[in-house]
Amino acid sequence: MDAGDPERVTIRTVIRLVLALIALIVQAEDWPEYRGKGRAGVWNETGILEQFPSDGLKARWRVPIRRGWTGPSVAAGRVFVTDFEFREGRKG
Repeated sequence: MDAGDPERVTIRTVIRLVLALIALIVQAEDWPEYRGKGRAGVWNETGILEQFPSDGLKARWRVPIRRGWTGPSVAAGRVFVTDFEFREGRKG
């Protein structure tokens, strides 16, 4: 089976279609600003946990964040967080 083999091309096409369908199914609503879209504090997601498991949640990724006063925003599948690093000598 070489790269130009019709069977291999068909398998690749099927895999791409399945991945695209999964992405459409699991797509979540963006949370682009404080308290969600329109700052209404309302979400339209389904399958939200009513309470956390007794052994806690498993972290999928971590990134160091410094000081800041805002919450995270989620848009286009990415998480945005603003933070700052305090430095002596610059004020105001």
